[in-house]
Amino acid sequence: MNVQKEKGGISMKMNKTVRLLLLGLIFGTFLLGVSVAQAEEEDDLTAIIRIGASGLFRQGNDDISLVRDGGGVELVNAEDVDLGIAPGLDATVGGRYRMFGVELRYLGLHEWSSEDDASAATSWVQYQNPLGTTNPALLDTEYVSNLHSIEVNLRWWPFERLNILAGFRYLMLNEELTIGQNIGPFVSYVNHEIETDNTLLGGQVGIEGIIVRFNDVFMDGDAINLGGSAKVGYFNNHMETDIEVTTPTPYAADESDDEGTFLVEGGATIGYNITSNIAVELRYQMMWIQNIAMAPAQVTHSDPLNGTASTETEDVFYHGPWVGVSISF
Repeated sequence: MNVQKEKGGISMKMNKTVRLLLLGLIFGTFLLGVSVAQAEEEDDLTAIIRIGASGLFRQGNDDISLVRDGGGVELVNAEDVDLGIAPGLDATVGGRYRMFGVELRYLGLHEWSSEDDASAATSWVQYQNPLGTTNPALLDTEYVSNLHSIEVNLRWWPFERLNILAGFRYLMLNEELTIGQNIGPFVSYVNHEIETDNTLLGGQVGIEGIIVRFNDVFMDGDAINLGGSAKVGYFNNHMETDIEVTTPTPYAADESDDEGTFLVEGGATIGYNITSNIAVELRYQMMWIQNIAMAPAQVTHSDPLNGTASTETEDVFYHGPWVGVSISF
């Protein structure tokens, strides 16, 4: 009896599996049929250009003490050089033939910077073994970040308003934290330069589509589209840290490492189709990157006095608006 029950259970599980496979086959056949029908209707090669300006905010720096005086009073914290909004270029060129397409996209944020000034009787940069001066000093702290991303994607339109993508991305995120100590005429300037370079290379998949479309809103042939997009990718991040301290006795240290990194990007879009070939779009976008070496985080984990640097990582989050135009011909 137990054997028969077990056989019956196995049979029921097999039936469920077969039904799921049949449903998947039917759905796949339906998608293929829709794609083929769509391909027969759209037999022309279409070029697509999307170009616009983005403005992204970056999450605030962690609470890290960068400079203290001889009594332990904090003079400069990483939060004092938080980055605000940065302008950038976001441009895509591509083409579509029937239900398939290819695209090249560039996203760049240049010279994202913040500064902070302070003064103290003594000042010590908070490495593992602090370096500084017992002379009165004016402190000039500058933080610069740059992001450049290039991606190549293949797209497939199973439906006219929905496409699926897969591709590769190459992203560089470079930062420089400079702390200057102006201590007078005899040893006029002590300069600390902490640089980090992140180079990400890997693959990604995603989806983009129009959720709702309103036709003939203001005039015949126009439309308002509400949609969104999402991408997720896995990358190898090659990180490098380079520290140089300019004093009467200079110090230097560097380190490199590799680490697996996830990147998630998404956004919500509202577009206005002036004609079937020209659309004005407004998008709010977000991007989260895991395991990034940021310059301020390396200070307290490095020891240039003994020639050692770190590649301490943290996650970074960007968000902000994008406005541009999309043209197809």
